[in-house]
Amino acid sequence: MSSSKKNSGEPDASMREKIIAGYGNKGVNALKALDEKRILKYLDFFVVIGNSGEYIVVDDFCTCRDFAYRQMECWHILAVRTAKITGGYITVNEWYQDKLIKDQSAD
Repeated sequence: MSSSKKNSGEPDASMREKIIAGYGNKGVNALKALDEKRILKYLDFFVVIGNSGEYIVVDDFCTCRDFAYRQMECWHILAVRTAKITGGYITVNEWYQDKLIKDQSAD
């Protein structure tokens, strides 16, 4: 894969097929998040805007309920892995921890 293709932000058709074949619904959800630009790279964490909240992803760890229950790869982790390969994430020049503090003080 050429470097320009690698960083295009979107997986090609072959990659999409492999993700869906290998991961089923998890793959579909991960690709949807990628397509909808719901993967954010803060200075400290990757964050995936999921169906019912924002989830922090660090390596093979996610803050979602599915990961907490199963201790297995969730679609948020798969989405971040795919985004890292393709460059399909939005860079936020802010610490996510600071955003959380701001959000809590606004409540």
